[in-house]
Amino acid sequence: MAAPPTYLWTGDGLVESEPITPDEVLAADSWRLEDGKVVALERHRVRFQDTVCVHRSLIETSHEFVEAVVNALPREGSWFPRIDLIRHNDSVWFRYQQRPRPPVDSRAVVTTARLDPRVQPTIKGPDLHALAALRLEAQEEGADEAIIVRNGYICEGAYSTVMAWSMDKRTLHSMGTQEPRVPSVTESVVRDIAAENGVRVSADQFSPHDLDGLEVWIVSALHGIRHARAWVDGPTLVGDSGLRSEFQARWLEKARPIGQPYR
Repeated sequence: MAAPPTYLWTGDGLVESEPITPDEVLAADSWRLEDGKVVALERHRVRFQDTVCVHRSLIETSHEFVEAVVNALPREGSWFPRIDLIRHNDSVWFRYQQRPRPPVDSRAVVTTARLDPRVQPTIKGPDLHALAALRLEAQEEGADEAIIVRNGYICEGAYSTVMAWSMDKRTLHSMGTQEPRVPSVTESVVRDIAAENGVRVSADQFSPHDLDGLEVWIVSALHGIRHARAWVDGPTLVGDSGLRSEFQARWLEKARPIGQPYR
């Protein structure tokens, strides 16, 4: 499969480049783009630029780069574009990859990750290579996603966030912020949908065992919401109640044309 088109920011514009294997990824973000529409693009943009803010000299450049990327995004087709701040050969570059959208699914099998390889767990980018290796291990076990557990509590998936319903379906739980993780744009949108439906949303600490008998969701910018139908050598999860389809439809409805803010 041919590598997706890669563009570097020169200060004057995006210039197509040969694919680059970076020495380090300092910041990254990606989102699902369907016929020129994205769910909460502005939140992805803010998350990326908040990460870049630690490199103070690059703040203004990051705004110029992201604006150029937004203008360059395809208006037709299914895509999963990625933006990065990378270090390569002792230089720092802003990079845009115009990636086709991978296949999406409504269900997932998960497993507990063998370890927590994250070095900067609250930043999207620096740990992506290690997390990709973690997910590959999970796939070799017959799972789709690896769930990271720290101090006995669930943090997040390698490339996703974990949410769970109470048994009475009156409360939707996130995994809290006591254990460090990347702030999830998709989770924030799911929380919005829950609030619009009058559903209580609670941030709590959960061990894998605590999820036994609950309906669990795996959320991400690519798939939206996937129902976790099984946990390899883990808790027994319940079947899809139908809420996933309802929330997924609402999530897709949140997509806005490029340039139109999410509300």
